[in-house]
Amino acid sequence: MRERASAVKVPFTLYKMLFASFINWYLLAQFLGILVVVIADLFGQLDMYLSKNLSALEILKLTALLIPKAIWFTMPFVIMFGIIMAISNFYQSNELIAIFTSGISYARFTLPIIIFGVFLSILMIFIDSFGVIYAMRYRDQEMQKINSKKNDDYSNITLRSEKEGYFWHASDFDAGKNKLEKPIIFKINEDYLITERIDANYAIYTKSGWLVYSGTERFWDNNGTLIKEDNFERKTLLLPEKPSIFKSSEYEIENMNIIEAYERIKLLERINVEHRKESTDFHKKFSFPCILIIFSIFSVGVATLSKVYILIVGLALSIVQAIVYYIAQFLLLDNLAYTGIISPVAGAWATFFLFLPVAITLVIRSKT
Repeated sequence: MRERASAVKVPFTLYKMLFASFINWYLLAQFLGILVVVIADLFGQLDMYLSKNLSALEILKLTALLIPKAIWFTMPFVIMFGIIMAISNFYQSNELIAIFTSGISYARFTLPIIIFGVFLSILMIFIDSFGVIYAMRYRDQEMQKINSKKNDDYSNITLRSEKEGYFWHASDFDAGKNKLEKPIIFKINEDYLITERIDANYAIYTKSGWLVYSGTERFWDNNGTLIKEDNFERKTLLLPEKPSIFKSSEYEIENMNIIEAYERIKLLERINVEHRKESTDFHKKFSFPCILIIFSIFSVGVATLSKVYILIVGLALSIVQAIVYYIAQFLLLDNLAYTGIISPVAGAWATFFLFLPVAITLVIRSKT
């Protein structure tokens, strides 16, 4: 009975050793990851900083605001490197042999690391939505204040009117001409049903207000039944919005938290506006953090590949995995989802389900 009890005893001491080694390598790799992102951004913005005669303190502030995004963006690959290095050190020093002979399997020994990856992936969703995004918004606002070169092209705009119940949507806004392309102006009631909608070819702001051209105006009752439809060549809108509001319209989905992004998607669905890109980016708010799970399992699977040059091997595997993931996700699947070839859900989650069986297979076939 005592032998059986000792066999199932949880090896907390070994787990502490594993996590201590992992944390040391993770912190080193995370520092280097932040450094790479910050230096790349600094060199990219250096001409603007110098032309605006910014002080060292102002540059330091803008750089520091990038750190949360740098941590969030590099964490999957940094975690992978930390796990590979921690387990490889056990393997190189033959400590894994002692662990196996004590009756502890490789899966049992590494299970806490994988569970930690699952917990961290869930945490990353909320860190992004309620931490990283707000830091980047503040940084963008500061950059706009000091950068005199402003973008005159604004696309896919949706915003709420100051007039109760009314909303705007436009495919593009030309700030130089104060012109909206393909504007949609609609009103919804308390039950979120559209009661009035104007679809026009374009709209131009004048002293008299917004003039919309070549459009259709429709009216529905509170039950959603169409009661009137009129075509017009030109119509004046009595809404309070001025062109400046479209220059500072809502953020892109990737710069919204999950609540804001969900509300934006639902709004686009109600007004029947194309939103494949927005839906894909919304699902990526959940799929990208979950890649931590894949990378954690993958790291466990490849950590015992070599006893020599483990630093080079660990770094090389992390870089290769990062490259493969970014090519698959950002260059291939994103474009397929944006263009409608595959669904937004498939575009966001395909890499997770494609990489998962590969990672599990590597763990099963790992050296023990």
